[in-house]
Amino acid sequence: MAAHPKILLVEGNQEIRVIPELIEKNGVVWKINDKQTVVHIKGNKGDRELVDADKISTALQSSGLSILGIIIDADENPTRRWESIRNASRQSIPDIPDILPEIVKKTIQVALGDDQRFFHLLVGSR
Repeated sequence: MAAHPKILLVEGNQEIRVIPELIEKNGVVWKINDKQTVVHIKGNKGDRELVDADKISTALQSSGLSILGIIIDADENPTRRWESIRNASRQSIPDIPDILPEIVKKTIQVALGDDQRFFHLLVGSR
């Protein structure tokens, strides 16, 4: 893992390309300087590799880490996707909520503004 204080784990290379554009579209500067971005995005080889207890545990133990985010497609079964992340994270975060908190859904919606299509992808709302 990169020695960045903020790491975002995503499913693959497409997210690595799209997320910086969404970040900037929502008024957040992507590049802090020539060598550092606002977050280090780490792609995986699909959702099974992403939702792995050892991978999440290793990421959480990264030196200097202050924030770990995970983005996973949830358009087919958002509850099941949350459960997979929750179960993989329980080893490292025993008190992770059983149900995706509403505040998380609302925060994502506010952060993305008018880009509701991306919001639906994140939390599975229709």
